[in-house]
Amino acid sequence: MAKAKKSDTSESLKGRARSKSQGRKPADASAGSPRTAVRPRRSRSRTPTRKRSVSRERKAKSTKKSPNRQLIVKMDRIDDNVIRSSTKKSPTSKKTPPGKKSSDLTEEQVPILDSPAGAVGKRQSSRVATQRISQAVSAKDHKVSHESKDIAETKSSWGHNVPGFMWTIATLLWALTICAVCLQVTYMAGKPDCSLSNMRVPVITRKMVMDIDKKGLAMVAGFMLFQAILQLVPLGKVADGPATPKGRSKFRQNGLFAFLVTLGLIPFFPAELLDYLKDTQKLVKELLYSFAFAFILSLILYIKARKLPATQLNPLGNTGRSIVNWHMGREINPRFFNFFSVKTFLFRVGIIGMSFIVGMYPYLLWKEKQLISPTLTLATVMQLLYAVQPFWDEAGYLHTFEFTSNGVGFESCTMLAYPITFSIYTRFIYTSIMKGKAGVELSTWTLALLSLSWLVGFLIMFVSNRVKNGYRQNPTNSKYQNLETQGQVTTRGGTGKRLICSGLWGWVRHPNYFGDIIQAFCWAATTGTSCGVFYVYPFLLVIFLWFRAVRVEEICSRKHGIAWDKYCLRVPNRIFPGIHF
Repeated sequence: MAKAKKSDTSESLKGRARSKSQGRKPADASAGSPRTAVRPRRSRSRTPTRKRSVSRERKAKSTKKSPNRQLIVKMDRIDDNVIRSSTKKSPTSKKTPPGKKSSDLTEEQVPILDSPAGAVGKRQSSRVATQRISQAVSAKDHKVSHESKDIAETKSSWGHNVPGFMWTIATLLWALTICAVCLQVTYMAGKPDCSLSNMRVPVITRKMVMDIDKKGLAMVAGFMLFQAILQLVPLGKVADGPATPKGRSKFRQNGLFAFLVTLGLIPFFPAELLDYLKDTQKLVKELLYSFAFAFILSLILYIKARKLPATQLNPLGNTGRSIVNWHMGREINPRFFNFFSVKTFLFRVGIIGMSFIVGMYPYLLWKEKQLISPTLTLATVMQLLYAVQPFWDEAGYLHTFEFTSNGVGFESCTMLAYPITFSIYTRFIYTSIMKGKAGVELSTWTLALLSLSWLVGFLIMFVSNRVKNGYRQNPTNSKYQNLETQGQVTTRGGTGKRLICSGLWGWVRHPNYFGDIIQAFCWAATTGTSCGVFYVYPFLLVIFLWFRAVRVEEICSRKHGIAWDKYCLRVPNRIFPGIHF
C-alpha cells in the first residue's frame, strides 16, 4: 500500500511538471476529479452563524453582569463622538500641564487621545479612557466633598446622627417632663411652705381621674369656646400670613380686642367658681382636663394631616416616626374649614387665659381683705405687659418663627395648660398672704431692682422684635436706613431679605430670646428664695430656647449661605453676651 501511494504521488508530480513544461494550466476543481481539485481557503475570521449568535449572547450576559464592562461598552460609543468634536475644534489633543498628574485635572482638562498631533482620527483604548475619566471624576468628587465638609462645619447639625428610636424615646421623655413639671409646680404653688426639702409629688389616683368634676370641666371647655367665638368676631384688620405652598392665608387682627374683653370680665366672674382658683386639688384636676384637651386636639391634627403632600408638612413632623410627628406637629398652620386658625386659637387661649387668672388674684385680695400687695402687684403687671405685647403688634407676630416654622403638635397644644401653669407666681403670693406667711413681701430695694431688671429684659425683647418685624415688612422705611445689613436673599415677590447686623442684632444673634429669659427669672424672683421649685421654669426655658435657636440658625444658614457664616463670625454670641455656644 505504501508503495502504491508513493507511485500515485510521483505520477501526479510528473503530470504537473509535464503540463507546466507544455504551457498548460492546472485543471480547475470543476474540471478535474474531487481529489486533485484545489479548494478555496476559508477565512479564519469568519464564524458560522450559530457560533456567532452564541458568542453574542455570552457577550450580552457578561455585559449585564459586569458594570465595568458596561462602562467600557458605553465609552466605545462615546469616544467616536468625542473624537469627531475634537477634530472640529482643535487639531491637537490637550496635554497634561507640567507638574500636574492626570488625576488633578478637571473633566474639561482630561486628554482624550493617546496619539500625538496628526493622529486624531485614531481612537484610544476604551479602558484607558474609562480609567482617565474615572480618575478625573473622583478627583472632582474629592474636592467637592472637602468643600461641603467646610460648609457643614459652619452649620449646626445637631441630632442628625441620632438613631430613630433615640428620638422617639427623647420625645416621650420631653412630653412627660412637661406634664410632670406643670403638675408639680401647680401642686406646690398652693402651699406656703413649698421649699425643695418639703416638695411632695402630687399623687394622681384612679378615683381622681374617674371622678369627673363637671363644673371644672365645663369651665375649661367654656373658656376655650369663648376664645374661639372672639376669634371669629369681624373686628380689626385682615393681614396676610406667611407664604405657604397653598398661598398666603388671611388672619383677623382682633387679638387686642379679645384680650381687653376677657380681662374686663374679671369683676363679673361668678362667685361660686372662685373656689376653683383657690383650691389646689381642683386646679390640678383642671390642669389634667387641659392636658386631655391638648392630647385630643393633637391627635385630631395628626390624623387630619396624614393625606397632605410632603410640601405642606412640617419637616420636623415628617420624620417617619409617629411619636415624633405627633409631638412636633405635621402641619405648620392647620386650619379647620379653611378659616379657623388652630395656632391662633392655641396662642390666645394660653396667653389670654394666663392673663385672666393672673389678674384675678389682686382682685380677690382687694375684695377679701381690701389690701394691695406691692409684690403681688409687680408680679401681675410684669406678666400682663408681657402678655399684651404680641397683641399690640399682631401683624409682626405673624412673621415670627413660632408662627412661620413651628409645627402644631402636642408640644404646641400644651398651650391650653398655660392659664393654670403660668399663674403659679401670683397664686403663690396670694395664698401666702391669705395664710399669713411672713417674708412674702419683698423690700423696696428688691422690688426696684426686680422692676429695673424686668424692664431691661422687656425692652430688649420688644425692641428687637419690633425692629426685625418692621424691617421685614418694609425694609425701605426711613426708620431703618441706619441699620447695617448684609446677605441679600431674593424672594418670589422680588423683594429682598437681609441680615441685620447692628444694634441689638449685632450684640447677640437672638436678643429677643435673651430678653425673654431675663423676664422669666424676674417672674420667679417675685416669689423670693424660699421656694426653689418656681425657678425650674426659667431653666427649662433656657434649654428650650437654645434648641430653638439652633433650629432657627439651620434655616438661616440654608437661606443666606455664606452671608450667615460671616454674620456668625461677626456676632459669635448666640443668646447670652460673652458666651459662645
